[in-house]
Amino acid sequence: MGQEGKNSVAITGIGVFTPIGNSVRELLDFLTNGKSGIVSIDELGLAPPYRFLRERISDFLKKAKKELGTGSEGSSDQEKFFALLNDFLENRYFSGIRSPMVKYVGMVRNFKPEDFMPAKEARKTDRFQQLALAASEMAKQDAGLGPDISDFYPSHRVGVVAGSSMGGMLTWEDTFMKFLSQGIRRVSPYFMTKLPVDMAAGEISRIQGANGPIECPVAACATGALVAGRAYELIKNGVLDAVFATASEASLSHLGLTGFEVTRALSTREYEHPTKASRPFDRERSGFIMAEGGICLLMESMDNARKRGARVYAEVIGFGNFADAYHPTQPDPDGKYAATAIKYALKDGKINLEDVDYINAHGTSTPMNDRIETKAIKSVFGVELANRIPVSSTKSLSGHLMGAAGLLEVAICALALKHQFLPPTINYEYPDPECDLADYVPNEAREASLKVALSNSFGFGGRDAVVALKRID
Repeated sequence: MGQEGKNSVAITGIGVFTPIGNSVRELLDFLTNGKSGIVSIDELGLAPPYRFLRERISDFLKKAKKELGTGSEGSSDQEKFFALLNDFLENRYFSGIRSPMVKYVGMVRNFKPEDFMPAKEARKTDRFQQLALAASEMAKQDAGLGPDISDFYPSHRVGVVAGSSMGGMLTWEDTFMKFLSQGIRRVSPYFMTKLPVDMAAGEISRIQGANGPIECPVAACATGALVAGRAYELIKNGVLDAVFATASEASLSHLGLTGFEVTRALSTREYEHPTKASRPFDRERSGFIMAEGGICLLMESMDNARKRGARVYAEVIGFGNFADAYHPTQPDPDGKYAATAIKYALKDGKINLEDVDYINAHGTSTPMNDRIETKAIKSVFGVELANRIPVSSTKSLSGHLMGAAGLLEVAICALALKHQFLPPTINYEYPDPECDLADYVPNEAREASLKVALSNSFGFGGRDAVVALKRID
């Protein structure tokens, strides 16, 4: 037991499917070598948004011409009309439909859901569910709790905390287009089980045989941090022995990308190479790079983990969760409650300011976030101490996994503590006078002696969440 009769909380398993690796080993390789997973949007293979309209309208015109026929009186006028209409559609209408200006994304590559579930089951689930399920299975195996976690814990003492920012965005977009063009007969009977944010949690519970409580935090880009924090609280307070803490996002669709582009949050600038596009804290940053992924941390009480001889990546020791109550998309310009979340995580973990060895920043690569986060860190630690703490943003490597970002970054902190290194902020080339911390771990990972790390997550709607972790010797 931990202090005051509370359970200590261990991370014993990590499952990852991300632009920077589909295993712990691959993730470590990307982090320690400063390799980016950002690619051209062309690799997504998204057809231009007007192609769907063109196909539907073309099909309609063919049917109309066939219905009218071409041999009756006036058919010449009809042919002219259809020719003029076709010319208008091609040269005036379709050419005026602008495609998104986003140029780069972070994709999960070489992921086959059939490796983790029967193909028939995969067809019934959205990609965000598939990524979450696969990550949960990987984390269970990584923790040494496979093949059946109930061999180690009573099923009612195992819970699931699984979040996503947007849930089945791919399913929604595809289904709506089919519904508009072909009606109800093209709506899948699985639509309402593929769409909701909570369905990944339900599927993990079912597949993994976890009968404990299910919780589904949704907090925009802070979702993953809330997942980690809530799983930590459930184990710390003795409600559960083990938790599948999972977050996933799969919204690289026309609407997913365009929705953030029109808020001016995404980068639309062209760089000499896709890997240069995400550049947190750099003066030339121009917005975040949207990415997808699925992450699961298997958390257990430290006592139980030690009894079964489990490898422990790190201990979760603190959690802070506050709200700006300021603006739907913009953070509070003073970073007041971002700073409060950091302070509360430190207080919860009984951590002195000078004990913090590393901060994994939210660091989205947007002009506003990076400036305000820098301000919040300085307000908590003071300028002198803040300049001695290494602060990096691994979104420079992975892009922004939205609702899954925070959990990936908690996993990265755990790996940094376990393997004693500082992940870098790549593409840091031009210092910004408003992002003036002394050490953003520029461009290269480096060895370091780390005992305590913080993971910051600040989401749309002013959601501020911070997770504190400690190295286990």
